Parts: sequence; structure tokens; C-alpha cells
Amino acid sequence: MTSVDIKINDDAPVRLVPGSWIGRSPSATLRIDEPTISEAHAFVSLRGTSLRLLALRGRFSINRRYTQDAELIPGRDFVLGPGIVLHALAVTLPSEVLAIKHATHGCIVPPPVVSFGAAGGPPGNGASPDALAILWATEDSYKLRRTGQPDATLRVGDTFIVAGEKWAVTTVALGESAAEYTQPASSHAQPLIIVVRYDTVHISAENDVTALDGMTARIVTELALARVPMDWHILANQIWPDEKDRAHLRVLWDGALGRLRRLLRARRVRANLVRTNGGGLIELLLGPEDVVQDET
Repeated sequence: MTSVDIKINDDAPVRLVPGSWIGRSPSATLRIDEPTISEAHAFVSLRGTSLRLLALRGRFSINRRYTQDAELIPGRDFVLGPGIVLHALAVTLPSEVLAIKHATHGCIVPPPVVSFGAAGGPPGNGASPDALAILWATEDSYKLRRTGQPDATLRVGDTFIVAGEKWAVTTVALGESAAEYTQPASSHAQPLIIVVRYDTVHISAENDVTALDGMTARIVTELALARVPMDWHILANQIWPDEKDRAHLRVLWDGALGRLRRLLRARRVRANLVRTNGGGLIELLLGPEDVVQDET
């Protein structure tokens, strides 16, 4: 069975499985009754070929760097709060994992949610509002959503067609060379280290650093600290607290957001780092290896 044995500080080890969650709530799989721990702080998830700890309403750090997603590796320590350290012990992984197969693209172990576009080709990470189809993983199957059709449950041996291309659901042995999906190699796909200091932000990818100042830095800082999609009006009110005229606030917001996007584009920082969903919500879209350092 897929699982991880962990212990908190010097307590007895506890076995967690995918879907187990850690928090202050009495219903948490692993309850930590401390005021610095959120009710739903983090949970365990099997993502592709690795077992990972994902942040929910809380956060954690590894080697003094905050992150929202990290692999559970024997010997790795996760600091959930002051004096609260989660020690990962033994990790048991499945012998096989679900994958999708294409005649040209081969076998892919996709991220938990992927989108298929009209141009065909491999799917892209995340749920795109313009997608022809969205595929996401459940415990032992995939779910497929296509416009105008009911959601379909796909198991090993099932096939589906998107943009005229046929895909099949299969399995691959854990660690096989055919395995894991990655975005096309480019500067946009490099893991980011985002250091937020409110009035300044430094975004590092490999040896390249992009500096943000003023309002553009404040937007990124607020989104990084919130870690959830925010309504533009709420976010703008935090940045311009003295502006009471909503129409003028929208002008200030659109101007600052436009400058931020132009700067990120000019510096070739990941295009969808600051993402809006078309309904007024905006978020910082972080990858699994991205790190946010809060120095506010």
C-alpha cells in the first residue's frame, strides 16, 4: 500500500496514505493541537511517480525555505510551525502508476490536472478555461470533461479522442524511462525562487534574477502570501487602502497589473505566473518545484 511513515518531533511514528491530512482539526488524520497549525494544514498526495506533501491552509519549510509542494523522502524534515517538525521515515510507493499513451507522444504520467487544446499535441499542466478537454486523476482512474458531454470515468484499457487524436489509459512501472510528464524545456519552465519583501520582489530562475519594485512587487507579495486566488477588488484595496473610488481603483489596478505583466514578459519569466481566471480572481500560479521565501 502506498504510504509514508512519519513522526512529529519525538512522538511515535504514524502511517499516512494518499488523501491523509494534517491539521489542528479533530477530524484530521494526523491532529496537531497547536495554535500555529491551521485546521487543515497540509495533506499527502500521490503525484505521478512520487508521494508528496502539499500545503492547504498552512505552510511548511524545508531547509529554511518555504514551499507548498515537496516530495516525501525518507530522512527529509518539514517544519510546519515553530518547534513542530515532521520527520519523513519509510516511504512505500506502488509498483505501477496510471499513465496516458499516444501513438506519437508515447507514455506520459501527467500532473494531477491537464488540459488538451485545439492544436492537439501533449496536454498542458492545469485546468485551462479554453481547453477542449480536461483530464484529472482520482485514486484509481481518470476523469475526463469535454464541452457538451457528461464527465467520463476512464480506467486502464479505455480510450478517448481529443482534437482528432486518440489516447489510451494504461499503466507504467514506477521509475520507467517512459514515465513522467514535463513541460517543454525553456526558460519559462525553470523552477523559480520568489523572495518577497513587500516593496521589492526578486524572482530567480537558474542564474537570472528579475527585480520588481513598488506596486508590481506589492501585487506579487500579496498573492504569494495569500496562496489562494483573490478578488481583484480585495487585493487592490490592500495595496491602495486610501482609495475609496472604485472606478479610480480599477484604473490603478489595471495599470499596475499591466506593468507587471509587461515586465515579466520582457524578462522572459513564466508567462502564466500571474494568472486571472476571467471572473475577477487572480492568483500566483506556482509549479511543484517553485519556492516562495517570505522576508516581509
